[in-house]
Amino acid sequence: MKYQLNEYGFITNYLVSGRKETDFSSSAADKNQLACEKMMRSEAADHDPVMPAGPVVLGALSALGLPWEYEYTYGSWFVDRSSFYPLLTRVELHAATILNAREEMEAEVWLWSYAAVDLWVNGVFMGGIETPVYKPISRKIMKLPLKKGDNTIYIRLVNLGVRDTRTLFGIQIPGQEREMLSVTLPDAEKAALCSKAADWLSGIMIREKTMVFPAPAPEGSRLIYDARPVDFTEYRNRYTGITLRGETELALAPDKPYLKVVVTVSGQTLSRSFERQELLTIQKGENVDPEENKSRVFERIAGVKQIPRGDSESFSMYPILARFASGRVDPEDEQEIYKSFDQIESRRDCSDFLTCAMVRFMKLYPMNEAMAARCKEVMINYRYWMDEAGSDGMCFWSENHSLMFFVSAYVAGDIYPEELFIRSGKTGREMKETARQRIRDWMVQTEREGFDEFHSGGYTPITFAAILNVVDFCDGELSALAWKAADRLLKDLAVQTFQGVSISPMGRVYREALYPYKQDIQCLINLIDQEAPDQFSEWIIFLATSKYRLPKGL
Repeated sequence: MKYQLNEYGFITNYLVSGRKETDFSSSAADKNQLACEKMMRSEAADHDPVMPAGPVVLGALSALGLPWEYEYTYGSWFVDRSSFYPLLTRVELHAATILNAREEMEAEVWLWSYAAVDLWVNGVFMGGIETPVYKPISRKIMKLPLKKGDNTIYIRLVNLGVRDTRTLFGIQIPGQEREMLSVTLPDAEKAALCSKAADWLSGIMIREKTMVFPAPAPEGSRLIYDARPVDFTEYRNRYTGITLRGETELALAPDKPYLKVVVTVSGQTLSRSFERQELLTIQKGENVDPEENKSRVFERIAGVKQIPRGDSESFSMYPILARFASGRVDPEDEQEIYKSFDQIESRRDCSDFLTCAMVRFMKLYPMNEAMAARCKEVMINYRYWMDEAGSDGMCFWSENHSLMFFVSAYVAGDIYPEELFIRSGKTGREMKETARQRIRDWMVQTEREGFDEFHSGGYTPITFAAILNVVDFCDGELSALAWKAADRLLKDLAVQTFQGVSISPMGRVYREALYPYKQDIQCLINLIDQEAPDQFSEWIIFLATSKYRLPKGL
């Protein structure tokens, strides 16, 4: 079966093996975390002019020890196996395709990737991209000798997984040579079956409340709804499926916006996701007393066991704080606190979200002897800034993260003033003083210039939570500065709200901006205006035990 390059000259048909993921560690160090990560990316990458051995056959194991699969990503021009890594991870991927040339030629090829890439043509090493990068994407211009007929292209990709990691590559032939080229795949007969299933998936449409298939649903196809619960403990029941048996159309559930269709073919599963925008409607608030509304919001957070972090992990400290604040302590909370200690100790990305919650817990609630000992062990061994010893993938430098690290260091140093903090080599008293200056600088800069992540639909509530820790647990000058910062944050937000929804440009934005009434920032707006659209967010639970009060007139 022959395939064509797309209109921009990209090859879009491959067999792929991977991602293979292995733990990665490094002794690299730098006071600038981005510079440190640049060094670690160089360490993670390796190159070998010898092409990996073994047949490229669907279902067979590649040199990575993982099966070869047909690559299907609806609408993408790239082989894209991107993911998020809270801990440092080495990521490897192999891919293969066949370029069919009408005549012998030398073709100019643009190789695009964020990773380190080796490329072979007919077993001959052609070079590639030397070093992984965070951004922008790398482009390597190459000249590939192609014989008349079939030319096997083999790709080996290596990347460092650290936070949001773009494990992808693309091969583009920008010139007129592409008019003389077509694509076939290794293991052509089974690959053709996968291609047929992929074409069927790509042809699916949703018309009003009905899913319309381009041909009768093939054997091995299913429709799967995704409930996306806010509580991670409910993830075991997250998906519900319907087996498809030759349907040409299907009435869709009236209350399930997230769904996918999957097809099992040649031993693998292809899938395409859908999102029904018309079902992502505004959840209006109720016209109730502000204090009554606030209690409702806090009780809602307390009713959640664990907050999802991706598909396989969860954070628990914010719901725990909600339950302790309301006197609804759960028997499993102690176990979840110990889990939080382990997550902090691992220095996974966003573990500062946990330290920020943990120091509030430490200030407000007693611990038994064993828990207090474990807490002390974890907190004095944590890495509170990028100039302290250790290599990891934590994000330090953004507005919300930096303040969370600073205030966590301040409070931990205050609680353990005579203890030596392992990674800084400073006593707690010294940690507190260093953190105090950093918090003050943060507050003064914010008062002078405004917020970096202004009006951010996702990060404003996080920054607000960090500011509340300064209000409640730092000295008088810092507390007063933080109170002013919180007032400014909420006043800026109120000014930029229209009909109960934050609609302004943002200093940091994610996909949720497509549905502004469903962004986390709505949790703050709803506290200001109880009739405004409401959105669940764990971040505002600090307000339940804070001395801070919302300014009047918002």
